[in-house]
Amino acid sequence: MGKSTITVFASEESKRHKTVLMDQLRDQASEKIKRRVRYLADKFEFKINKVAIKDTVSRWGSCSTDRNININWRLAFAPTSVMDYVIIHELCHTKEMNHSPRFWGLVEKCMPDYKVYDFWLRSHGHGIILA
Repeated sequence: MGKSTITVFASEESKRHKTVLMDQLRDQASEKIKRRVRYLADKFEFKINKVAIKDTVSRWGSCSTDRNININWRLAFAPTSVMDYVIIHELCHTKEMNHSPRFWGLVEKCMPDYKVYDFWLRSHGHGIILA
C-alpha cells in the first residue's frame, strides 16, 4: 500500500484551489462511502436508517440508536478492506450498541479477519488525515 501526497502551495490562488480540491475530494469520498455502506448493509442484512458523511477528527465512524450510520469522509482514502471494517463495525452497532463479546462475535461473523484491518487503522490511520 503506497503513500500518496498532494501538495498545494500557499498563495491566495492556491488556497482557493485547495478549497475546491478538498470539496471535490469530500464529494467523491461521500458517494463512494455511501455506496459501500448500503452494499454491506444489504449483503449482511443490516437495517439502517440514514448514512451521513462527517468531517471528524477523532472518530472513523459512529452509529446512533436510530440506526443512523456516520462515517468520516477521509476513510475513503484507506484501503477498501479497512473502510469495510469500519463500516461493518458501525453496522454491527445497529444490533449491539456496545463492544461486548456478542458485538465482536458479530463483527467476526461478517469479517473473520477484522483484526488485521483494525490493526492497520490503528497503525496507519493517522496517515490518511488530510489537512
